[in-house]
Amino acid sequence: MKNLKLIHKLLGLSLIAMVALAVVTYVAYHGLVTSDASDRLVTANAIQRAQMDGDMMHDAIRADVVLLTTSSDAATIKGGLGDLREHGQRMREDITAVGKSPEPEVQEALKTLRGPFEDYLQAANRAAQELEGQGKVASTDSFMRAFSALEGEMEKLGDSIDAATRRIASEAAAARGVATRTNLSVSAFCAVALTVLSLLLVRSICAPLREMATAARQVSQGDVEQRVDFESGDEVGELAEALRLMVSYM
Repeated sequence: MKNLKLIHKLLGLSLIAMVALAVVTYVAYHGLVTSDASDRLVTANAIQRAQMDGDMMHDAIRADVVLLTTSSDAATIKGGLGDLREHGQRMREDITAVGKSPEPEVQEALKTLRGPFEDYLQAANRAAQELEGQGKVASTDSFMRAFSALEGEMEKLGDSIDAATRRIASEAAAARGVATRTNLSVSAFCAVALTVLSLLLVRSICAPLREMATAARQVSQGDVEQRVDFESGDEVGELAEALRLMVSYM
């Protein structure tokens, strides 16, 4: 360090400061990325919308079957059969969309839902086939049992999606907390390190300057026996050497 010029020492300190700034910026960015749960929350909201639409289709299919079993109008029955097929397909698409959720709570709920879901659609299709083949539906008891069984599973599915959404938000908040603490710790460390380095640099300049100033005052008072022992390769060292030459000349 003694052989470095002041400009090099100052440039080195500036470089260290820039590196510290880059480290703090990276830590802050990394914390922001790791705590950003927006994509997961968007996916969870899309899954929730699909579940809600599926729940509506669950009720719509029951309404279709009730209409088919109570109406004697040919046009109404024809329209009801079309609606039943449309609602069944739409509900299947909704459950398929929910199945794309990566959250474990949702996947666990889907495992118990798939059986009652298939039973429900099959019961609705049987009612439609009976109506088309025989002109009437013999009984809706099995269909209503399938409806009730699926209703409970649909509620559990909705609860699982809510639980997953709350967990994602909680994890994001915890990650933000960790990122904030990490960023503050790194910032404090860098600030302390830069302060220490700055103090060392200032001390390496001020201490010999004070020594030379004292020697110069003593020489001005006639004491030519003063010695300046400081040596370095920077401008302060050059000044010390010049002062020694001046004293020796006198």
